[in-house]
Amino acid sequence: MAKKLLTFILSLVLLSACSLFGQGGGVGAASATIKITVSDQAGIEREVRFQEGDPLLEVMKDHFDIKTNESDTEILAIDQFDTQEDEEGAYWIYRVNQMEARTSPDQYELKDGDQVEWVYWSYKSADNP
Repeated sequence: MAKKLLTFILSLVLLSACSLFGQGGGVGAASATIKITVSDQAGIEREVRFQEGDPLLEVMKDHFDIKTNESDTEILAIDQFDTQEDEEGAYWIYRVNQMEARTSPDQYELKDGDQVEWVYWSYKSADNP
């Protein structure tokens, strides 16, 4: 009888532990706001859903019409906003939570509540960030 009781208690403990880790320990749905800014043109702001830890570049591909470079690490166009391929020194930069990014968008893992802003930056532009 004591053996059955001990087995039952251990089973309950194991099931409880598994359910706790399954609920809070995994990667869940998250959201972020992504804003596109192009100097004097109208921009875009969109709330997007993703799995926490997804790379920013993949989330951009899922929610925007983007064009990337050959190595798929740099964004060249976002929706209707395109870099001028013949314009040297013009590219898209991004900020997360008002801080300039220190990694490429394929390496940055989004977190719930992130505020991402893409800015078209050109050496010729008077609106450089």
